[in-house]
Amino acid sequence: MLYRMTHLIYHVTLSKMIELAVANQKGGVAKTTTAVNLADGLVKKGKKTLLVDLDSQANATENFPIDMSDLHTRGIYEVLTQQKRMSEVIRSVPSGLDLVTSHIKLAKAMTSRQCKSTV
Repeated sequence: MLYRMTHLIYHVTLSKMIELAVANQKGGVAKTTTAVNLADGLVKKGKKTLLVDLDSQANATENFPIDMSDLHTRGIYEVLTQQKRMSEVIRSVPSGLDLVTSHIKLAKAMTSRQCKSTV
């Protein structure tokens, strides 16, 4: 069965990284809401947290006040198509969260299989 993974959350506890994925096969079941609130909660607990928006609708990305001028050239699409490294696309948002943004062009890459096996 194929599940639609829309967000990854990374946070570091002591010296190890924990990776959480919010995924569900069905749409409209609060995957984005869960991921954004979970990431925010981890930041509020003092955890260094990275939220990766893997949804081409970019709803998690739109939740944060970021500079949108380079959104189409600096996000998860560029990482998955091996144009940039993950470290080059991470953005810090005022709440203390780190974010890797998404963009609608991710949908094209996913359907045309442009994405490489990375991340």
